Amino acid sequence: MGFLAEEVGRIVPEVVGFEDANNVSNWYIDSATGEKTLYATGLDYGALTPMLVESIKELKTEKDTDVESLKKENANLQNQINNLQAQIDEIKNQINSNS
Repeated sequence: MGFLAEEVGRIVPEVVGFEDANNVSNWYIDSATGEKTLYATGLDYGALTPMLVESIKELKTEKDTDVESLKKENANLQNQINNLQAQIDEIKNQINSNS
């Protein structure tokens, strides 16, 4: 299991080694972008790992923030439901007491 160096190179070119740009046979047309691209020769996983770890940390922070926001929203909605239910119960009591 691993990464395709050409795909990683589009995003983080500094961790990918590429063929010599002066040799015309080292180029191909990228089917995803339609652009002329150099073949990759390798991927520096050691340089990529800290970037991946940092990205995971950022995603976790985002997720945690989203979860907290959703918890607050859920609590507010639950309070609204409880208030509405109390109003319904009060209206029912008024109707029953007037009958």
